[in-house]
Amino acid sequence: MTNPIRTTRPPTATTTVTSSNSPSLVPQQPLQAVILAGGKGSRLQPLTQYLPKPLMPIEGKPILEWLLLQLKQQGFSTVTLALGHEAQKIQDYFGTGARLGMTIQYCLETEPLGTAGPLRLVEALPENFLVLNADIFTTLNFKALLIDHIINGQSATVAVHRHVVKSEFGVVHFTPNSNEITQFEEKPTHTQFVNMGIYAFNKSVLSALPEKNCCGIDDLLKGLQAQQKPIHAFPFEGYWLDIGRPTAYQQAQIDAAVVLPLQQQVLASI
Repeated sequence: MTNPIRTTRPPTATTTVTSSNSPSLVPQQPLQAVILAGGKGSRLQPLTQYLPKPLMPIEGKPILEWLLLQLKQQGFSTVTLALGHEAQKIQDYFGTGARLGMTIQYCLETEPLGTAGPLRLVEALPENFLVLNADIFTTLNFKALLIDHIINGQSATVAVHRHVVKSEFGVVHFTPNSNEITQFEEKPTHTQFVNMGIYAFNKSVLSALPEKNCCGIDDLLKGLQAQQKPIHAFPFEGYWLDIGRPTAYQQAQIDAAVVLPLQQQVLASI
């Protein structure tokens, strides 16, 4: 069976939309995003004991506010926040989104729905839309990701980031039958692409959601594979950090002085 996930070189921020697939329609399509912000932030305990993870501050603003500002500046006028744990605190902080110059809508879980289940609750989704986790600190060009997804006519596109893992130990290779050692590798490094928690979807993917109420994005992607629908990869080499762990959150505080100006450079290049 061939690998249904394909990779492509991501467009730069100055990419002109000229694809014959939909050359004139892409700029007119509404840019809309769904942010998954319903988790309990268990990995960030005890930091999230009194404050929900999306409201954890970086340089004086909640991480979720930085995400919303990035999206707004890149042309996403409407964002839906999928909320569960501590929903009222997040609603009280962001309100209608007027303070940020955008429209913020909410879909509220009455029971845990996972990362994909809330998509069933979002009203009036456009034909193509962005979905992302609320605990992401990145310089990714979200608009370029969505345009790449639309131009290529994909059902689903997953943003992926190169991740290098260095082994703490020397690795020994040997043949299973004779136990003869064939190779020594002293603390090798392994490179792999990891899921960034940022996706572009066509509305048709909702048919691949499993029947159970609580399901994850991984369940959705496996459902698409079961339907033999290719899943597209969008490689990104810039800055990306999942702040879901205390060490990563501390790293985000250190990196912010460099990352926040880089986010503005992305905006300037659009």
